[in-house]
Amino acid sequence: MMLKIFLLSILACSQLSTGALIRPNGRGGRIVGGDESRPNSHPSIVSIQVGTEGSHRHYCGGSIINENYIITAAHCATLSPSQYFIVAGEHDLFVRDVTEQTVKVEKITNHPDYSSSSNHNDISIFKITPPLNLTEAVQPANLAPAGFEANTGILRAVGWGDLTENGDSPDRLREVIVPYVTDALCRLEYGLINYIYASMICAGESGKDACQGDSGGPLEHVITVGDTTVTTLVGLTSFGLGCARPRFPGVYTEVSYFQDFISATIAG
Repeated sequence: MMLKIFLLSILACSQLSTGALIRPNGRGGRIVGGDESRPNSHPSIVSIQVGTEGSHRHYCGGSIINENYIITAAHCATLSPSQYFIVAGEHDLFVRDVTEQTVKVEKITNHPDYSSSSNHNDISIFKITPPLNLTEAVQPANLAPAGFEANTGILRAVGWGDLTENGDSPDRLREVIVPYVTDALCRLEYGLINYIYASMICAGESGKDACQGDSGGPLEHVITVGDTTVTTLVGLTSFGLGCARPRFPGVYTEVSYFQDFISATIAG
């Protein structure tokens, strides 16, 4: 069984005690089975890019906590801060838009109990510099509070990940509605009783999933009451078996479990 981390780089494989391999994805691209997002309709998402000044490319997704901090997956945070560039207000990766802001990373804080072999506690916070200028196109995410229930309403994965497993790289942000999958069913599907933790959330179905290049990006909970739509960041794209395969939903770090870590990191 090959488990694929939704990363935009070819990295070394690490062995699970089950004998399965966690394998990073090789290229960036689109969400599977979704549609192109309206420009700036997801003002909290950022493109985490790597490279050098004036020459960097999409690597992972992330979300804005506030003007000073970004939240993403810990498996996206394996490089030194100087190698990262955060692009907010992004839509088309190959078009420089007036809404875009590019900042650098000053400090990276991975969860102290993050495990690269099991993806447990796959969460990281980037302190950025200079602070973002909050605009209509650049806004903080609404983070799920402790105890938040994501099994009602709509779940939506957003990112620049592949359109198909190992597919081509596109340019524009995409989104897809994915069904909620219980932890019990997710463990049964994967056969990884010890590796689908309560601090993870599963979502997806055949033909609809996150994919390569979506790592660290948002799983959003969307509910509409009357004329008001409330969008909450409930998950960070973490790993999966291929992309959009039958019986194997995407697995996300569940944000509501990490409020203490988030608060302490920002306060510290």
